[in-house]
Amino acid sequence: MIRDASVWTSRRRRLSSRCARRYADHVLISSDFSHGVSMKKNGGPGIAMSVTIFEPMLRKAGLPQAIIRAIRSDNTRRFLAFVPGPA
Repeated sequence: MIRDASVWTSRRRRLSSRCARRYADHVLISSDFSHGVSMKKNGGPGIAMSVTIFEPMLRKAGLPQAIIRAIRSDNTRRFLAFVPGPA
């Protein structure tokens, strides 16, 4: 399912490093598709890749559930609720 595990390992290490330096409240994760092979119907991980693949990797790496929840939910909610002030 994961075409290049080294890429995911690198992403996990970078994210873990940022969380260790207390930047977890600045992190957003998402899924991106550039090829049809990424779609679930074509054997790829599908649109929920950040939750179905990356999140379990973070858990396995020892990131606390509270930090994972903050990244997955709280940061996203705060980002989407942002309203810039007058210019």
